[in-house]
Amino acid sequence: MNIWKLKSYGTYFIYYKDKDGKQRKINTRQTNLEDARKVADASGIKEIEMAGTAMRLGCSAMSVINTGRVVTVRKAFEEWPAYLRARNLSPSTIESYVRASIHRFIDAHGHLIPALITVQHVHAWVQTLTGKLNTRNHNFAALSSFLSSMSRAMLPVMRCFFTSSLANEMSAER
Repeated sequence: MNIWKLKSYGTYFIYYKDKDGKQRKINTRQTNLEDARKVADASGIKEIEMAGTAMRLGCSAMSVINTGRVVTVRKAFEEWPAYLRARNLSPSTIESYVRASIHRFIDAHGHLIPALITVQHVHAWVQTLTGKLNTRNHNFAALSSFLSSMSRAMLPVMRCFFTSSLANEMSAER
C-alpha cells in the first residue's frame, strides 16, 4: 500500500492491490499526508491487501499440495480432454468442447492457478462471446464444464464461485 498526492486533484490517494492482485486507488480526499495516513489506517486497506496476498499464496500452496505441482489454468486445459474421456463423454462432445471459444479465456487467464479464477474473469469472457445464441450457450457450457472439472477432479479445494446471473444473462437474450 502506498499513499501519493495527485497534483491534478490536490489530494492524496491510497494505492493498493485487491484480492486478485490488481492495482487499485482510492481518493482519501485529504490534502495533508498525515490525515491521509489516518484515513488509510482507519480503512483497513493494508489488512485487505495482506489478506489478498495470503489468499493468493495459500491457493498456490494448496495447488502444489493437492497435485504435487503448480497447475495453471492452461495446464489444466491441456489435461481436460483426458478427464472428459474418463467421465465417458462421447468423442464428439469432447471434440466440440475442446474446439469451443474457451481458448480466448485460456489465452487471457492461462497463467493463473485455477483457484484464482473469479466470477469477474468469467463475466468478462462472456461479454466477448459473439454469434448465434446456441453457439454462445455451447461455449458457456464448455467453459462451465472445464471450470467444474477443475473444482471436482483436479483441485478439490477449489470451488468455482458462479452465480446464476451469468447463465441468466445469456438465456435472457432468447
